[in-house]
Amino acid sequence: MNRFKILSEQEVQKLHSTSLDVLDTIGLRVHSEKVRKMLEEAGARVDHKTMLVHFPPNLVEESINKAPERVIYGARNPKYDLVLEPGGGTFCRPVIGAKGYDIRVNAIYPGYIYTPMMEQEARDWGLTLEQYKARVAEKYCPIGHVGEPIDIAYAVLYLASDESKFTTGADMIVDGGISAK
Repeated sequence: MNRFKILSEQEVQKLHSTSLDVLDTIGLRVHSEKVRKMLEEAGARVDHKTMLVHFPPNLVEESINKAPERVIYGARNPKYDLVLEPGGGTFCRPVIGAKGYDIRVNAIYPGYIYTPMMEQEARDWGLTLEQYKARVAEKYCPIGHVGEPIDIAYAVLYLASDESKFTTGADMIVDGGISAK
């Protein structure tokens, strides 16, 4: 069965290498002290004051290689389990329920969205919020600005509305063009 591929192998590799760069240079804010300590023991660089965790590329690659190839999201009734495995095509696949029940499964992948957490990150970097947003937009957002929560809310509204009644198995990317770079 031929599957429609949105990204070429070269684009997938670029997305992967950019993700590795972001995890290494920008990192993630991890609020759990226990998790930060665990990540530090595994080889991540941790700043406990700012709660930022930076993941070296080799640590990410090792973790990916240890992940199982097949993951099952179990439903109460096993015949409705969602199985993710190699060759599955997209990250979000249509799930059909019992006869007469239409179950739609879609995913939203947000890009850089302004949240109050961004204000703290700006302070951590010694920048004003506007300077931080401009820096993030310049480096990662082809559309020229970071997103707002309403951008994600509109995507959710569409998927929850009758207008999306024929939409299932969709990976909705709301990232200002990051994945199109």
